[in-house]
Formats: sequence, structure tokens, C-alpha cells
Amino acid sequence: MFSCGGHMDCSVAAFRERFARPWMLGDGAGSVQAVFEDSLGRFQPGQRVLVMDADPALFWGKFLAAVAQRATVFLGLHAWSETFLDEAHRSMQGPVEADLAGFILIPTGGSGGQLRWAYHSWSSLRAAVLGLARGLGVRELSSMAALPFGHVSGLMPGLRAWITEGLYAPLDNKALEAGVVPLGAPGMRWQLSLVPTQLARWMESPSLVDWLRALDFVWIGGARLPQDLAQRARALRIPLAPCYGMTETAAMVLIQKPCDFLEGRADWSTPLPHGHLIVQGSAGDWCRVGLSFESLFEGYFPHPPCAQEIFWTQDELWMDADYKLSEIRRADRIIITGGEKVDPQMVEEALMASGSVRDVFVTGEAHPQWGQQVVAYWVPRIGVAVDEGGLRAFLRARLSAYQCPKRWICVERIEPQTGRKQVYRDLS
Repeated sequence: MFSCGGHMDCSVAAFRERFARPWMLGDGAGSVQAVFEDSLGRFQPGQRVLVMDADPALFWGKFLAAVAQRATVFLGLHAWSETFLDEAHRSMQGPVEADLAGFILIPTGGSGGQLRWAYHSWSSLRAAVLGLARGLGVRELSSMAALPFGHVSGLMPGLRAWITEGLYAPLDNKALEAGVVPLGAPGMRWQLSLVPTQLARWMESPSLVDWLRALDFVWIGGARLPQDLAQRARALRIPLAPCYGMTETAAMVLIQKPCDFLEGRADWSTPLPHGHLIVQGSAGDWCRVGLSFESLFEGYFPHPPCAQEIFWTQDELWMDADYKLSEIRRADRIIITGGEKVDPQMVEEALMASGSVRDVFVTGEAHPQWGQQVVAYWVPRIGVAVDEGGLRAFLRARLSAYQCPKRWICVERIEPQTGRKQVYRDLS
């Protein structure tokens, strides 16, 4: 069932050969191979291994060793609580009537937020990397990211550089938020992966804005890009490349190039060359989205792995009168309150447009009368005087009454975590 042949196989010999050429930059880069060699004797084919280190040398050394030994590799996030980690350990020991040697299981959250692992292999991850390289017409992908390694958005930048002979720079998110500009190899065409929350924060630093402008691609995914944030990035000439993908597809499968973004064009109609997009619907409406790509996962653990021909997502694409796909939304985030449907992304964009909010997450919670009520978690912008009453008034002038949050919770920060948002500390 599992095969690694192709552009780069995943044997110990092949990985040692790759280590002989430059790959990772930054602190600890020289330690990765030492961790790799030390870990080889600890892993056996089919052995279930959880890799979740925050240190890049430890994570990548263990991950590559486990893959080379054809262990069953479960990825995790170092930010998981002890309770969540206990759940993960119990879950990964579940019985499966299949040989799982060589599979790479990447965590993802369903619409209910429960932990699930998606089955991938070196073949599917490699297909995603090579599909992106072919789509851009390049041989090497040199990548930067300040995202958790155990999440698909943090894993793939390192693999893109590893597989295509590029360079890889794992970044420190806290240092970036403090305005520390990272160093990269001069003359390289760097690609950065980030999420909208990070972009909004980094754009508050003039030095980081200058650094972002100098990059080749700034991939932005993980959540819908708010219109006001897109407009600000466009005005600053940041080469954003909005992308669409998920854990199940090993990251991006639809992309917009920076030149299109900077000119204000939005068209999701052209997929990367390792697969195709399937759309069910008609012009002038939201359409159901199916994906058929070489990088597709093989189902969710603990069910036995099974190859997927088409994956029908929980997302919807807007098809305009010219049959172009111009907007994406998460259908499974729709809140139904008193029989009315509320798109939380629309409420989030309206709040961000106030200029008083640094970040926001809108969701629904059970309500005995209305079925659900709209709830807004919000982070105030530093140095701006704002309160709940002012935000309520701002929204009432722009949205229908049923779309406005009924409960407001001021928090310290909001972070993306495994397909859902994690809210930190109520400040109200």
C-alpha cells in the first residue's frame, strides 16, 4: 500500500545523501543530522511514534529518522495541554486492521474540534511538493515559516526545501512579533508561509513590512483573508499569494500568484498541476467543492487507510457569472440562529474593518431559544480606546441585527490550532 519511490526516496541512504547538501539555516541546523543518526536505532517499521518537539533540530531529526525507518509517525503540537496529550496517546494506540508501516499521520480538527489524524505517506507529501514546484515553474523551493511543525502548514515548508534541494529557515514567531527581522541566505528567492493573524501583527512593524516586501512569495492560508487586511497588504506592496488547501491535501492545491493579488484579481479556478478541482453548482451561487489530487490523504485514523479518489470538502466556492471561482468560505462554520444563517467570516471582516480590533474569532454557541447565538472573541488593538458598546454600534450600522454577536468576550490572543482557533484568557 505504501511506496516511496520517485523524485527522492525515503531511505536512510537517501536522507544521509541529502544531509550532505545545505538545507536548514539558523540555530541548531548543524544538530539535525546528529539527532537523525541518534534516533535511527530507536525506531522500527510499524512502530507508533509521536513527534511533537518545538525545537526544529529535535523535530526534524526525529521525524526524518522515523520516516526513513518506516515507523508509523504521528505528528503532534507542543502547545497541546496535558489533558489533550493524554487523549492523543490513548487515541494513537487504537487497534487498526492494517499495516501502518510508513504512514505519516497529521493532526486535524473536524467541525466539532475533536482530534483526528489524516493518513499521509512520503508519496503524498512529495506529490504536494512537486505539484507546487511544477505550478510555479521552478526546480527549488526555499521556504520560511513560523508555524508549528506538527501542523501541515508548518511541516510542508521544511519538506518543500528538503525534497527540491532548497533552503529552509524555521522562524521564531515571538521574535518576529517583537520586530526582529530574520536573516536569510542572500540571493535566494524565499517563500514565506503564514496565517492572517500573523500577517496582521507583523504589518504593525515597519521593519517587518520592508522584509516582507523583499520576499518572492508570502503564502497566506489557514483562514479566509479579511478584505481590509488584503487591502492594507496590497497598499504596502507585500507579495501575498493567497492559497487554499488543508491537511487532507497536504496543504495548498489552489493558489493566487502575487502579481494577481497586487492587481486585485481573485480567481481560484486554476488548481496546481498534480490534480483537479470538481465544482457542483451554478453561476451566481455558492458551489460545493471536491478535490482530486495526487497528494490526497487516505482517510482518518483509526479507520484502516483507504485511497481517496475525490475528497468532498466542507467548503464552498462562489462562482460568478463568467464561471470564475472568486471566493471561498467554510460551510461548516455557518451559524444558524433563529432560523437565519450567519457567516461568521462576514462578521469577523466587519469587526476587523473597525480598526479597533487586532484579531477576532466569531463562532456559535447553543442557545435554548434561538438554537445558536453569535459569540465574538476579540483582541483589542494596542493603543486604541475601544469597548464592547462601541463595537456593537459599529456593527449595527453595517450588519443585520441577527448577524451581530449577542455575547462578547475580550481575550489576550487568538491562535490557530489544528484546524480550529484556540482562545487565550478572558480579559473582560
